[in-house]
Amino acid sequence: MTILLYLPVCTYAQWERGIRLVTDFPEYSRSHGFSQRISYQSGIDTVLEVRIRCWQIRDTDSVHLYSYRFSDVKLRKGAHFADLRYRDGVEEGRSNASFSEVIRQLRTVPAGAYYTEVKLLGSDGSVYYSTGSTEYIDTLLPERSGLKASLEHQLSRGVQAATAKTSRKANSRQIEASQRKVNRSLRPVKGMESRTVHEGDKDYTQIYYKEFLIGKYELSSLGDLKEKISNGRRQLEHVPGAGVATDLNNFSGVSAQMRELGKGVKNESRYKGYIDVSTNRANAQDPQSVIDQNYSEVQGSLDVELMGVPFNVEGFYTSQDANRKAKASYLRFHYDVQTAKEKLQQRLNAYQSKLKETMGKGAGMESVYGSYANSLRGQKTQLLHRLVAESGIDSGTLSRHNGDLEKAYAELEQKGKDSLGNGADSSTKLRYQRLQERKEKTLARKADFEKRYRSLEDNVRKAEHYERLLENYRNKTMIDSAIMAERSKYLGKGDPSYKDLSKSAVGILPEGNTKKFLTGLTHFDAGIINKYESAYTMSGQNLKGFSVGYDAGAVRTGLTLGSTEYVSRDGNVDHYSTMLLRVDNHTAQNHKFSLLYNLTMPAKTMMSDNQFIGKNGATYPSFRSPTQIPSFVYDGKLGKYLTLHTEAATSIKYRQQQVFDMEHSAINGQADFQVPKTSILLKAGWEHLGRSFENNTLPYIRSGTERYTLGTSFDLFKGFLSTKLDYNFLVQQNLSSNAYSRKWGIDLKTHSRRYPSVGISYKPFSTFRSASDTLSVPQRPVQGEVWTVRSSYQIKRHKIVHRFTALWNRNKSTADTLQYVSATLQLGYVLSLPKFTMNASLGRIDQPANYASGDGVMSSYTAMLGVQQPIGKQWNVNLGPSIAWTDWGVQRLATTAGVSWAMQAKPLTVRLQMRYSRYRMNATEASQELYVGQLGINYRFNGVYRKKSMIESQ
Repeated sequence: MTILLYLPVCTYAQWERGIRLVTDFPEYSRSHGFSQRISYQSGIDTVLEVRIRCWQIRDTDSVHLYSYRFSDVKLRKGAHFADLRYRDGVEEGRSNASFSEVIRQLRTVPAGAYYTEVKLLGSDGSVYYSTGSTEYIDTLLPERSGLKASLEHQLSRGVQAATAKTSRKANSRQIEASQRKVNRSLRPVKGMESRTVHEGDKDYTQIYYKEFLIGKYELSSLGDLKEKISNGRRQLEHVPGAGVATDLNNFSGVSAQMRELGKGVKNESRYKGYIDVSTNRANAQDPQSVIDQNYSEVQGSLDVELMGVPFNVEGFYTSQDANRKAKASYLRFHYDVQTAKEKLQQRLNAYQSKLKETMGKGAGMESVYGSYANSLRGQKTQLLHRLVAESGIDSGTLSRHNGDLEKAYAELEQKGKDSLGNGADSSTKLRYQRLQERKEKTLARKADFEKRYRSLEDNVRKAEHYERLLENYRNKTMIDSAIMAERSKYLGKGDPSYKDLSKSAVGILPEGNTKKFLTGLTHFDAGIINKYESAYTMSGQNLKGFSVGYDAGAVRTGLTLGSTEYVSRDGNVDHYSTMLLRVDNHTAQNHKFSLLYNLTMPAKTMMSDNQFIGKNGATYPSFRSPTQIPSFVYDGKLGKYLTLHTEAATSIKYRQQQVFDMEHSAINGQADFQVPKTSILLKAGWEHLGRSFENNTLPYIRSGTERYTLGTSFDLFKGFLSTKLDYNFLVQQNLSSNAYSRKWGIDLKTHSRRYPSVGISYKPFSTFRSASDTLSVPQRPVQGEVWTVRSSYQIKRHKIVHRFTALWNRNKSTADTLQYVSATLQLGYVLSLPKFTMNASLGRIDQPANYASGDGVMSSYTAMLGVQQPIGKQWNVNLGPSIAWTDWGVQRLATTAGVSWAMQAKPLTVRLQMRYSRYRMNATEASQELYVGQLGINYRFNGVYRKKSMIESQ
C-alpha cells in the first residue's frame, strides 16, 4: 500500500495553483543528448514556460553551471514527469563546459553542493511557480555508477581474493598497487587525474576531471578489494534497493537512485549455461530393444540477456536419429518473459519498500532536524535580544552592517546628529547621550561582541541549511509517492503482464520504457515447442515452428504456426500443417474470455506417402481438406468460492457445407466450489464431443462421446487424511447404438511425521472407438483398472537419515477378448549420511507368461543395492549390483560402476559409467552378455558482459 504525504513545500499562491515540482540532475544519452527530468504534481492540465538555472556552491563562491529556457512544456493533471531536452530549449548564458563533459563522458555528476532554481511562467510572462532547492552529491562514488564499475573492473582483473590477513607494510604496498592501477586506467582520458588521501584509518583515491571533484573510492589491498567488489555486486543483484541512500545530506530521491542503479544493471548482460557431450558404446543390443546402443549425444543450454530481456536457447542432438523416422534432436529458442516479470516485480517491490522506509525515516528526521532548526532559531533570537540590549543598536541596523559595530554606530550617530540639528527634544538628546556611553563600553568588547554575532549568523545558516535539506527530502519523497500512486493503477489486475509492469515503472525505474516492442511480448518460442491452448485446438502436441504473443492493452493476441508431428500406431510419422490465432480479453477482473481459430491440414509429404494411400491407390478427398476449428474459452471466478471453466468449439471442413450443430461441436464445462470455512472442494463437469467433430492432430480422438463427472476432495482428522472421490459416466454414440461406462475412482493419503505415510488409490480407465475415426489414427477399445498402495516412513537422527518405502501396484486391462493382468511389489530402503548414500530394494513382478494370449502367470524377483561415496572435493564413485530370478533360474545379473571427477578451478566435470549384464530370457535359451560404457563431459559457464565505459574504451 502506498501512503501519500501532503506537506507544505510552496507558498500559498502556489498551493492554490496546485503545483509541486522537483528536479533531477542532467543526464546524457547518445539518442537524445542532454536532458533534465522534472517530476511534478499538478491540479490542472496546463502549458507553461520552464526556466532552470543551476550553480555549484563552493567554499568561497559559487560557479554557474547552466541556464535553460523551455517553451510550451505540457504539464498534465496528476503526478507525472517530463524530460526536458536541452536541444529543444534556449541556452541563457554560457554553460560550464567541464561540467557538461563530466556528464557526457562519465554519466555522473561531480561531488559537491548544488543550488537549482526553477521558474514556471505563464504566456504573459508572469511567474506561475518558483522554487529553489539545495542538493548534495556525496564524495563517495555512487553504487552502480559507470566510473565506479570501470574502476572495480580494472582493479579486480587478474586478482585472487585474499585468503589471510596481511601485514601493515604489505597492505601499504597493495594500496600503492591499487593506486597505480587507477592512474593507468585514467591516463588515456585527457583532464582526469587521481590523488591518494588518508582519512581516519582509511585510504581513498580522489578522482578529478579538470577543476571538478568527481568522487572518491576507498582503496584496500587488491585481494580484499576483489572480495569487497564481489560482495557488493551480489548484494545489489539480490537486493535491488540496497544501494539507495536515505540519509538527509545526500538524498536525491528514491526513484532517481533506483533509475541510476538500474542503468548499471542494464549495462551488464548476464549469461549462464552448460554443454554436455557423451558417447555410449556396447557390444550388443539389450534384449527386446530396437534402440541403437552405440550413439553419441550433445546437449546444451544458454540463458542470456539481450537488451535487458532474458532469452533461453536449448538444443539436443543424438546420433540415434540417423535410423529414426521420428527425430529426438531439437533446437528451442525461448523468450523468458516470466523471469523478466519476476525481475521487474522484484525491483518494483524494492522501490515500494524503500519508499515506505524513506517516508518513515523522513517523519523521524522532520521531528529531529526540524526541532534542531527551531532550537537554533530560538537561540538566535535570544542572542540577538542580548546583543541589542548591550549595544543599544536595533536588530535592523546590526543586520544591515553584518554585525560591524563601528559602521552601525556611525549610522546611528549620523541619525542622532541630524535629529539634534533639527531641534530635537530633551528625550532625543538623552538617547543620543546614552548611545555615546554604550558605544564606548561596547567597542571596548568589540571582538567578543562580533564573535557572538558570528555565532548568531552561524545558527541562522545551520537552521536554513537543515530546513532546505528537509524541504528537499520532503519534496522528493512526496513526488515519488504521488507518481507511485498514479502508476499503481496498472497493477490492479490479478495477473499483470510485463507490459503492465513496465507501465507502472515509467518514471520510477529504467525498465519503464514502453516504447520498446519487447515489453509487449507475452511469449516467444521457436523450434520444437509444445503448447497447451485449449482442449479442442492445440492441447500439448509437439510442434515444429514458432509461437508469439503480444499484449495490445485491452486484449492479448497470439499466433502459432508450424508443423505438428507424431508417431501413429502403425509406426509412421504423421505431419499436419497447423496455424492457431488467439485473442484474450481480461479487462474484467476475475474473468477471462478467449477466442481461438485453429487451422490444420495434412502436409503434402504425408499425402504423397504410399503407406497412407495404400496399395490400391485409393484417395480420401475429405481428409485432404483443411479443418477449421473456431473455439471460445471462458475462465472466471464468481465470488470467493466458485471457479468456472468452459470451452465451445466446432469443426468446419473447407469447401464443404457448413453445419453448426451438436454433431460437429465439442463443448465442455467445469465448476469447482470451495465450501466456505472447510477443506471440502466440490467438482462437476460435462463434456460433449459430436460424432462429426474432427481434429486429427489431437493425441487422442474422442468423437461421439459424452461425459459427466462429479468429484470431491476433503481433509479429515485435522489434515491427517486427505480424500479424493471421482465419478465418471461416459456415453459412446455409435452409428446404431450407444455404449455406457460408469467408473468410480478413489485416492486416500495420510500425512504425518510421527506415523508412516500411506496412500491408496483405485483408478479405472476406458477408451472407445468411433466409426468416424480417420484411418490414420487407429484405436482399440480398452477397459481396465489400476490399484496402487504405497507407504513411506523416515527416521532422522542427527545427520543420519533412514527412509523406508513400500509399493504395490496391480494393473488389469481388457482389449477385445484379451485380458492382461500384472502386479508389482517393491520394498525399498535408503540410508543417507553426510558423505555416503546407500539404497537397496527387493521386488516381485507377476505378469502373463504368454504376452500374445495373456495366459498363465510368471513371477520374477529382483534385488538391487546401490552405494555412492564422494572422495575429497573432486571425486565421486558409485556401485550398483542387481539380480533378477524366477522359478527356472537367474534371468539377469548386472553390475553398474561409475566415477566422476570435477575440476577444482574450472566448472568441468568428467564422468565414466560402466555396466555389465548377463541375460537369460527363458529356461531353454543360453545366457547373453552385454557390456555398456558411457563417457561424458559437462561444462558449466556463467559470467557478465559489461558495456565498456569511457575510460575503458580509450
